[in-house]
Parts: sequence; C-alpha cells; structure tokens
Amino acid sequence: MSTLFGFLCFISFVLFFIGLIKPSIVIRWGDNRGRKEVIKYYVSAFILTFIFAVSFHSGAPSRAFDSQFPYKFVDTKNKKLSIWTDTMDLYFCTEPIDTNQLKEFCKIKKDTFSTDGTYYLVIFDAKENAVFPKAPFGGMYGAAEDEEASKHIKAIYVFKKMNGFSELRFYKMHDSEKGSFIERI
Repeated sequence: MSTLFGFLCFISFVLFFIGLIKPSIVIRWGDNRGRKEVIKYYVSAFILTFIFAVSFHSGAPSRAFDSQFPYKFVDTKNKKLSIWTDTMDLYFCTEPIDTNQLKEFCKIKKDTFSTDGTYYLVIFDAKENAVFPKAPFGGMYGAAEDEEASKHIKAIYVFKKMNGFSELRFYKMHDSEKGSFIERI
C-alpha cells in the first residue's frame, strides 16, 4: 500500500511542476486554471499521499515470502535510534536448517529491508524459546541474563544497510557439529 501512495505522491509532484509551467495541462476543470489552482490541488495531493505512504510503510522486511520457507514468524521489534530504526525479527524452526535455503531466506529479507538501520533476524529452535535480548540489539544475546535464550538460537542474520555489512551466523545445525559458522551474504 505504501508503494501505491508513494507512486501517487511522485505523480502529484511531477504534475505540480508541469502545472507551474502550463496550468491548463494539469487543471482540466473549472473556469480558473491558474497557478494558484495548481498549487492548491497538487501540493495538497502531494502532502496527503506522502503522509499515507509514510503511515503505511513499516520499515520491516516483508513477510510475503515466509510461507515458502520452514521458518515461522514469532515477533518483531523496532528500536528508534537518532536517525535510523533497527529492526529485529524472531522466527523459529523445529526441523534441521538447510543452509542454502536459509541463505536464500536472508537474501529476500535483505532485499526487502527498507530503512537505513540494521536488520536482525534470529531463528530459534522452538517458539517458546524465541525472546528478544535484554541488552540493546547491537549487544545481541551476550548479556548474562540472555544465556538461556542463546542456547536455543539456530542462526542469526545481521544486515547493516548503511555500509552493506551482511553476515549469517549458524549455530550447531546438527548434533555432530560444534561451534558456529559464519558466512557473508
């Protein structure tokens, strides 16, 4: 929906400038077809569509593709920091994780993340274990009070839009594996 209003906002912006040059092109009704009418109608349209576009925009990655993957959405949280917003999505997956499938899932999330902040995607082994960290997002699950939650994490994906940093960290995908594995995406 925000895309539609964003498009309408752009169209009203373009029509406004066309109307300033030749008002009769964009004002087809009424007797008064001057620049004042162009300003009145198209500035109003621009402001309204801009407000609607911003209000419908969540900033969080779309979950439209989630049904293709075995990861089930639990919750999302946004933290507003000075000029950007960080987002953390929690998922769970009870079956073993296919690393290629997880990378594809993370790429889709990366492509749909639209704010200038950092996106965190955390996948847990069960829904009841999916909790947000006690420390700020950047600290992840490093605080002592997060120790129990960190035992249930299967993977963490971090994408920093400002500098393009994109990292997927897997944790003990199978009982035979130890430690974590890091992959740049």
